Amino acid sequence: MFKSTNEKKPLGADATDKTTAMPKVSAKPAKPAKAKKARRHSKKKGPATPEDRRRQLSWLCGGCAAVAVISLGFSGATYLSAQNELAKLNSEMVEVVVPKDDIAAGTAITSDMLETEKVPSRYVPKDAAKKKGVKDVVGKTPTASLTKGVPISVGTLQGGSNATSITLAVSEGHVAKTFGLDAAASMSPLLKPGDYVTVIASFGSGNTVETQNLEHIKVLATDATLNGSTAGNSYSTVTLELDEQQLDTLMTASGISLSAEPYTDNKSDGDNGSEQQVELTTGQQPADSADSAEEE
Repeated sequence: MFKSTNEKKPLGADATDKTTAMPKVSAKPAKPAKAKKARRHSKKKGPATPEDRRRQLSWLCGGCAAVAVISLGFSGATYLSAQNELAKLNSEMVEVVVPKDDIAAGTAITSDMLETEKVPSRYVPKDAAKKKGVKDVVGKTPTASLTKGVPISVGTLQGGSNATSITLAVSEGHVAKTFGLDAAASMSPLLKPGDYVTVIASFGSGNTVETQNLEHIKVLATDATLNGSTAGNSYSTVTLELDEQQLDTLMTASGISLSAEPYTDNKSDGDNGSEQQVELTTGQQPADSADSAEEE
């Protein structure tokens, strides 16, 4: 008997055989990432040629030139800005009278105690003594201590021309006396505070009238005006600065009238000399720098 060749094989037998019959594939090891780069740069560059060196040198010179141009432009802009600020500062400077050292209240001021200095206008009082107004300071006494280098306010000086009260307006050793006069006797409205007059005092009555002239009398106020001009404004009272003897004389007079004195007659030699003795300080660098820049 013949055996059938179509015998049934167990399930999965073919699959097992095929699997075992397939060759095993081994995984290839991954090559390092730097391998390609190593091969890429394996070829070494040769020495730099003169052309390469010239090219590098030209780039370096160009960079240096660019930096120099930028630096020069910045320096020029900075210089112009500094010059503008200096010119602005100089235009705002005002020359005023200041003490060389601290001056105690009640001390009579002399010319050797003073000097002139340039300070910014924003720090200068409205009634600060200027160089031409030294005569308003010399011979006066401050009502409060004056600090070295600080502009002197004339309104704080005893007997100053810009006094804020009658007690400050009158000089030391004098008194203020107000007289009510008609327009003709007081020269209204022609006089102003600070003017000097000759007072003509009359004594007696009837046919026996004598007169006496008191010269160089300072007008302290017209009505309530202590300083400034009263031109065009009439007044009915005049306040005069008198010493004790002058006051006694006028208090016994039967009448008085005023006559104006020339301005030049009231500029004493001491005032003129004191103004010339005041020297400029040497510490005004902004002004000196501006002058030297203009000369160049």
